[in-house]
Amino acid sequence: MQRVLSIQSHVVRGKCGNASAAFPLELLGLEVDRLNTVQFSNHTGYGSWTGKMLETAEVSSLLEGLRNKGWIKKYDVILSGYMRDKGICQVISDLVDEAGATWVCDPVLGDYPRGLYVPEDLVEVHRDISCKKAAVLTPNQFEAECLTGVKITDEKSAWNCIRALHDLGPQKICITSTLMTEENGKYMIGLLSDNENSIRGKIRMPVLTDKRCVTKDNESGFVQFTGTGDMFAACLCAHSASLPFHQAVGCAIYAVKATLEATLDRCQGLTDLSKADLELNQIGARHKIMNSGSYDWTEFVKLL
Repeated sequence: MQRVLSIQSHVVRGKCGNASAAFPLELLGLEVDRLNTVQFSNHTGYGSWTGKMLETAEVSSLLEGLRNKGWIKKYDVILSGYMRDKGICQVISDLVDEAGATWVCDPVLGDYPRGLYVPEDLVEVHRDISCKKAAVLTPNQFEAECLTGVKITDEKSAWNCIRALHDLGPQKICITSTLMTEENGKYMIGLLSDNENSIRGKIRMPVLTDKRCVTKDNESGFVQFTGTGDMFAACLCAHSASLPFHQAVGCAIYAVKATLEATLDRCQGLTDLSKADLELNQIGARHKIMNSGSYDWTEFVKLL
């Protein structure tokens, strides 16, 4: 059984960061230890929150405690997500070397349309440190563009962006979501590339809409969830332990999709949908998450 050290944010109420990643990892059979880079009452999308962010010295102190017990070398995988102190990235890089572990990095920088939501110097840090050391990278479109300087406007430019990411270091890349769609917005397009095995694929993720989410700025009623990227990276991390990368991507997407559907099912009968209503219903989807490794990954991934 693999053991994962998941280093990312955490919220007391809701599902994002470790609060979104840990449960699926455990459901999929991995032992999970959590190091919370952020401890907030709730995610920032609510507009107000309390809590604190760990500085590099505090993260190093926690790792020293693990080191003193001889536990560092017990980790097979280091999964990293949101961090705000650039020194933490170097600490993780050193940790990966010390543990001899595989680094699965979700380089959390920002998203469209919000833009960058970490200090600008973290872009350079991820480019110079994370990308050089991580075996697996799972940026969204905004993050991939920030790391490479390559703007994604169509599939051709998206593949140029992925090639630029490979040049930075990681062998396995999944751009989890882009602004590209197919079938009149029915599917959101992502891309995966496994340089080790010369495999490329297109990802088709069904877009979930709900008339209760229709606004002047969101005429399609696109449902905006929080924590989906954290959950996807966790499920990909888990499935990659036993499946080829492209299959692991498809199975991870299924687990996330099942969770989003369970979340909307929980909202039946509600007139309006609040941010609290749209917190991921992982409990409701737990059986599908557990069995996601046997799902037909070709529903979501088309090899090219």
